[in-house]
Amino acid sequence: MTPYERGHAAGYAEAIERERLGDATADTDPSTWFTTTPGDPTDADLAEYERGWTAGWTEYLTAR
Repeated sequence: MTPYERGHAAGYAEAIERERLGDATADTDPSTWFTTTPGDPTDADLAEYERGWTAGWTEYLTAR
């Protein structure tokens, strides 16, 4: 799985979790933000993860 794909899956899952909890502003699981490639991720990996995370949220909210 690429950093983008991991970020996308995590962002989508976090959007679902926050809606389920009824608070889209709560940071219920901060580890979701920082789960990237094991080892020493590159800046490109982090940027792709973040881009995927945002896309996961966008996909979820667009479908709402």
